[in-house]
Amino acid sequence: MSIGVFLKLLTGRIYKILPMREQQLAGETVYLECYLCTLSLELQGACLTFPALSDDADYITIVNTINGLDDAADVAVVKRETFKMLNLLDHIKHRYGGDSHD
Repeated sequence: MSIGVFLKLLTGRIYKILPMREQQLAGETVYLECYLCTLSLELQGACLTFPALSDDADYITIVNTINGLDDAADVAVVKRETFKMLNLLDHIKHRYGGDSHD
């Protein structure tokens, strides 16, 4: 898998956080805490697969944000942070030659 493919797939994985939180607030059974933990592990592992990401400030901000979110966060906070991460991811994709408009 190339870094571009990984970043493209990551866009959907980050976006998924918001509807999961909204479903959770609606009383549906979702496993947001587990999802965030798994996503965090994947993001950290990607630094080994793609070493350039370990030195990318925007990528580290995404990792830190995922690690800082929890399933009790207010939906407005989750929405703001999700879109912030998606914006940072667009910047990262642009730097590594990916399409920032996917």
